[in-house]
Amino acid sequence: MGSVIVGVDGSANGIAALKWGAHYARSTDGIVHAVYVWSYPTASIVTAPLGSVMAPAELMETAAHEALAGFIAEAELPDDLHVVHVVREGSASKVLLDQAKDADILVVGARGHGGFTGLLLGSVANAVINHAPCPVAVIPAK
Repeated sequence: MGSVIVGVDGSANGIAALKWGAHYARSTDGIVHAVYVWSYPTASIVTAPLGSVMAPAELMETAAHEALAGFIAEAELPDDLHVVHVVREGSASKVLLDQAKDADILVVGARGHGGFTGLLLGSVANAVINHAPCPVAVIPAK
């Protein structure tokens, strides 16, 4: 079975990428690896007022798993499709490139939540296009 890696961030482009990746996986009898990447907000620790408490990494990891499950549900994927949930902490482009090492294809949204609104291509999509070890599909929201 083929491996379809899909970067999921909850944006309209990310949900479109997940749907496209699911369609591709079904047409090739592949498995979707829905990848959600989170990072611990280190900048918040510096700017947080004294006495405030940051959520432990374990709570953030749990929230990331819940977010990914919600995004997958929002995409309304077919019930018979094999979807592996992958949650990792780190840099989105680095994690996606690592996950794509043995993949048939890497699928990302054209632009996620970050960056500048006028850009057609986000920084993660740009990074994976230039460094992926497999073909990359960049999917815009319709």
